[in-house]
Amino acid sequence: MTGSVTPADPSAHGGYRRSMGRRTVSVHHVRAVLAGARRDGVDLVPLLQEAQIPPLLLGDDRARVTPAQFARLFRALYRTTRDEFLGLSAVPSRPGTFAMMCYACVGCRDLGAAVERAAAFYGLAAGWWAGASP
Repeated sequence: MTGSVTPADPSAHGGYRRSMGRRTVSVHHVRAVLAGARRDGVDLVPLLQEAQIPPLLLGDDRARVTPAQFARLFRALYRTTRDEFLGLSAVPSRPGTFAMMCYACVGCRDLGAAVERAAAFYGLAAGWWAGASP
């Protein structure tokens, strides 16, 4: 799908912008989401191929991918790492942890209360992940 990759506009800010009427994602974000898997020794080429992202694209700082390509990469990483944090945290997050945190926050009165509850939840969950006893 190399036809869907476009060079970045030097005046554009952020990693997500419109390119010729379509939204695209900067290769910077592709590299960032791959960092944990790379550090853990995961072969990135099959993940990129599954996402239909040419591996050589990672070397072009101006390259961009479509949101669909980025989403496929994210799903492939999630399946491969079995970690909701995609290897980007010191301790993996088991599949389902984010859903449980959402259940814990759904009844909060406002966003501030939800953020506080989410922080408390992940503070507790980090101990479980690290094998700490309650």
